[in-house]
This record gives sequence, C-alpha cells and structure tokens, in this order.
Amino acid sequence: MLLTTLGLVGLALVQPVLSTLGENPILFASNNVTGGSLFLFTVAIMVVPALVIWLPAGVTHRFHPPVAQIIHLATVAILVALTGVQWSRSAGIDSTFLRTAIAVLLAAGVVVAYQKRHEAREWTRYLAVMPLLAGALFLFGSETGDLWRQSEVSVSSVADDIERPDVVMLLLDQLPTRSILDEQGTIDPVRFPALASFAESATWYRQHTTMSAATSFAVPALLTGNDPKPVEPLATNYPDNLFTMLAPTHHLTVYEAPTKLCAIAACTTAGPEGGDRADSDRRDLGAVIDQTWTLWLDRIRPDRDPQVGFGDDFTETVTNEGTPAPAEAEPSPTTTAAGSGGGIIALTDPNTSALKPARLLDFADTIAASERSAFYFLHLVLPHSPWHFHPDGELYTPPSFLNPFIPESRDNDLGDWVLTLTEQRHLTQAQYADALVGQLLATLVERQVYDDAMVVIMADHGISLVPETEQAEMSPVTLSSMAYSPLLIKYPGQTVGEIDDRNAMSIDLVPTIADVLEIDPDWAIRGSSLLADDGRGDDKYAFQTEGVFGKELKDRIDFDGPSTAPAAADRWVGPIEPGEPALMGSHRRAGIDDLIGQTFDELVDRTAGEAVIDERALFESTPGAIPPGVIVGEVRNAPPGPVVIAVDGIIVTGGTRYRHGERLDAFSAMLPSGTIDGTNTVQVGIRTPDGIVGLEIVDPT
Repeated sequence: MLLTTLGLVGLALVQPVLSTLGENPILFASNNVTGGSLFLFTVAIMVVPALVIWLPAGVTHRFHPPVAQIIHLATVAILVALTGVQWSRSAGIDSTFLRTAIAVLLAAGVVVAYQKRHEAREWTRYLAVMPLLAGALFLFGSETGDLWRQSEVSVSSVADDIERPDVVMLLLDQLPTRSILDEQGTIDPVRFPALASFAESATWYRQHTTMSAATSFAVPALLTGNDPKPVEPLATNYPDNLFTMLAPTHHLTVYEAPTKLCAIAACTTAGPEGGDRADSDRRDLGAVIDQTWTLWLDRIRPDRDPQVGFGDDFTETVTNEGTPAPAEAEPSPTTTAAGSGGGIIALTDPNTSALKPARLLDFADTIAASERSAFYFLHLVLPHSPWHFHPDGELYTPPSFLNPFIPESRDNDLGDWVLTLTEQRHLTQAQYADALVGQLLATLVERQVYDDAMVVIMADHGISLVPETEQAEMSPVTLSSMAYSPLLIKYPGQTVGEIDDRNAMSIDLVPTIADVLEIDPDWAIRGSSLLADDGRGDDKYAFQTEGVFGKELKDRIDFDGPSTAPAAADRWVGPIEPGEPALMGSHRRAGIDDLIGQTFDELVDRTAGEAVIDERALFESTPGAIPPGVIVGEVRNAPPGPVVIAVDGIIVTGGTRYRHGERLDAFSAMLPSGTIDGTNTVQVGIRTPDGIVGLEIVDPT
C-alpha cells in the first residue's frame, strides 16, 4: 500500500508541483528559502504528503484489513482522478465537464485494473520512484535548484585602507521622468517639492533611460552595469553585482523587492550599528508552503487554470505609525485594497490617513552615523500601480474598472478623459512617493549622514500612458514615458545642484559608484562612469518584454536620445500652481476648475435628466470603510457638457463624458483626499453655458 501511495502521490502531486516550482525560483529567493532549507522543503514534498495520505489505510490494516483495502482503493481512485485532471489540462482540454469526465473514467479504469490484475498493482508499486526522480530533477536540473547548489555567492576582494563614504540608494518603481517635469523642463517644485529640493544639491541626469520596462530586467541591469538577461532576477543568475562589489568595504543594509540579487551573508536589514534583523531577513518557509498548497489546489480543480508566477511581488505594507484609529472604525488586523497592476496594499490599521510603508520606516530606523562605511539600499515599490494613495498618504479604494490599458477597454470610446484620469491617479500616488522621499532625506540629515554620503535617488522604469498600449510596454511609441526615468545623484560633499544632459543609462550607475569609491569591479561592465567623458553620443537602447509584467525578454530597441526625450506638454494632466489642489490639473482639462469649492445649489439653473452613481452606498451609508477615490456612473437624458460633482453641497470634482460598454454617457472623476467619510450627500450636475443643470440621482435599472 505504501509503495503504491508513494507512486500515485508522485504523479498527482510531487512531480507537477516540483516541476512548476522549478521554473519559479523567485518564490524561494524572496522568502530566503535557499541552501539547506530548500533541500529540506524538497524532501518534505517528496515524502510527507504520501505518508499522510497512506496513514489511514496503513493504521487500519493492522486491525481491519478489509476496511483498510476499501480506504486504499478510494485513495487510489482519488489520486488517479487528480492526475487525470492535470493531464487533461496539459493536453489542452478547456472544458470543465470533459476534464471531470476524463478524470472519473481514468480513476474507475485504474481501480478495476488494480483490483483484478497483478500487473497493474506491480506497476503502481514501481511508480514509487517517481517522487525521488521528481525531487532529483528539481534539485539538480531546475533553475530553482541553483538556489540549493549555489546558496552562497562570492564577493569582490578589496585590500586597501581607503576611507570610503556611505552610499544611500533609494530605488522608486514605475516613475517616468515625464511625470516630474514642469513646463520649463525642470523638476516641478509644486507637485514634487522633495525631489526638487534634493536636485538643488544633487546632479540630475535628465536624459537617463532604463534598460527595460519590467522590474525583473531593469533592476538587474542597473545593479550589474550590464544588459539584462532572460533569467529570473536572482543572485545565482547575476552573481557579480553592486552588493558583492561593496561587501568588502561597506556594511550592507538591503531592502530588496521583488528582485533578490543580494544573497551573500553580509546582506542584512540591520544598520551598521547593529540591532535586530527585520522579519524580511528571516526564512519564511511557511509562505512557501502556503503558496505551494494554493498552487496544487488550483492544479487539481477541473474548473480552474492556475496562474503560475510568483515574481510579481509588488506589495507594500502600510501603517499610520501609531495614529489612533477613528472610534467608529471596525478593528481589523489587516485590510487589503487590490487593483490592476500586480500589487496589493496591505493595511495594518483601520485608520486610512497619513499612511507610510512599513519597510520605509524600518529602513529609516537603520540609518546612523557610523565609523564603518555603510551601503543603504531600499527598493520602494511606489508609485507603482495599482494606485491607492492621495498625496497626503490617505488610502482610497480604486474603481473596479476604468483601466484604459486592458484589451477590453479598446472596444470602448473612452476618449482622452479616462487617460487623463489614469494619469491623475498616477500623479497623486507619485506625489505621495515624493513626500516619502522628503521624509527619508530629512532622516539622513537628522542622523548626520547626508552631507558626506553619496545619495542616489532613481526609478527603475516609467509607465506607458499612450493610447492603445499596455502599461508596461516598451515600444517606439512609448519611449518618452517608459524609457526615461529619474536619476539624481548627490556626490559626497556636493552642495550645489546641476543638470547634466549627457546620454546617461541605468547601466552607468555601478561604474559611477565604483569610480566615486575608488573600487575596481572584478567583472566586465558595459556601462560607463558618469564622471568620465560622455562618449556614447545620442545613441540609446532598451529591451522589449512580453507577457504579464514583462516576464519574457524580447528584442532590443535602438533609439535617438534627443528625439524621444519627454516634456511636460506630453502629459494628459497639466501643471498646478502653488496652493492649488492636487487635482486641479485634470479639473482644468475638463473645464470645471473655476467651479471647484463653490456651492452647488447656488449655481444650479434648473433640473433635467438623471444620474446613476456606482456603489452609491460607499458614499452615503458606509462609515468606517476605506473611502472610494474615484466616483463612477452615467448620466441619462442630460444636456451636453462636463459633469460636476458636489459632496455635502460643495463642488469638489468632475470630468468629461465617454462611452463605456452599454453606457453611452458614462462619467468618472477622482475625489480629493478627505472628501468621503461614508455618510455624505452626493449631487451631480452638468455644466452648460447658462449654469449648472442638476440631475436627479436614481438607482441603476
């Protein structure tokens, strides 16, 4: 019985699961499950499920052999049926009914043969080697197995007594240069005061471009100084990198996400003055087991096609740093707000205001002046979509659709307004990220690290806001918003800002840091130091990607720098003046900016037509919930003109109209921070040359 169970569990669970996990090493690397712990996990998968499944029949056999035989036959049937579901899916059968039918018929046939034919029973016993073979292939023949065989990466050797400065590197995610520009081509001090202030004492490489639109390729390129490779972003695939270069000379405080290039023993999340290691340093075998269990459950369900891919770890846990929760809010240990783009924001407190990423707070706590040089690295997964934040850190619930970049949206006449709204949401979250940048810079000054350190603030890539393209698409038409991303470097002792328009590329970062620190990297680097003469001319290049979040590296795109450089005029959302609300740029585009802040009833000329508000209860009768950030609906039998929206009698937002699906006259608009508490009164009107035409709010029919 045990040998048969081992063999069938090998077919139904061990082989398919380990085969899939072997192609997804990032799951193990991101949870620090490498080396010996990875080996133990593999052995457990090979043995433990079979023992647990065999146990009922095995124990019963000692007391009631006939009952044990029935239990064993049922076990055989179930395991064969589960194998049949997976085989039918692999054969390309999409029908749930056919998958189920095949599984049932296969199970019945095998059980009958098992009972009547000695050869069938012998064959199932021979299958007992299946878990061993699957485990061996996983450990010795898969990309994940490299994490066991190469669990420690060598470091560079630097034998000198040179006193080197600290290096602080903040890597933002999905922030194009186009978003931070003002009309003069400098960093917009109204929307991005922290970056603008930092630029006053740093060198801004305004023409900097990334190597890829996908984090999994862009980050390895900037951390190695070389072109990306079509492999997972792991230290085993990129053993020579910035971390191994600095390990001999600097204490390493490293907060990576979602890449894992710092796999040497020197990598820690503690500061140079010591302290406890953060949770992200500890091996999280439980998370691996949980995701493995979920994967297998998806594989054995005939009605589901599992989505495999564990590298889309675009997650930040946020906290309000001890701010008391509102009395009316229901306590909740974790609240999540999900949206398109591959990320989930996990909220550790029901108060949704003044939120900050927990990783940023942990990172800031490690910063300290020390006798030993330190390298502080934080990849903050912001302002990456999905967009949930107002500039002041208030969390909002995003709309359930209105993504102009998904294929379904291309069948609708969304017009310019939804693109404007999309960019506005991106900009408000980018402003939130800028506020976090300011807080980190203040910490560096307060801890007396800033002046003498080399401080790098950059983004890994931009985002496409071009119609008829994907958000993460690198192509000739998206270069200005996707390839160009900010790079600002404050060199040690630098006090005067400078704009450098040389042809900078992300592969130039490592040789520049090496130049400043007087380190000679011991691997070949394609990039060039930004302190050397600019010998690249205007020629740039980047790499296309394909698949969900750009999982596949594709063709190289060569392009000319000056002709593709971004400008503020390229944006859908215009500038805002000092003192204006964050949404005024989109309000100005809609033609309602002069109405913001006015009393709705005083401007209503007449009432005609109707308006439907989606999820109306969130606005009017849901206190304590995460407030909606976008109001969506449709108008009916209304005169032409933009929609204006008032909350509690005051006009706060609005936008133009468009067709979406069956809605011929849809509207949507972003709401300002602090507008909605769940007990509000919402009014909708249309701006006409004669004033505002009020609309009756009705339920959808």
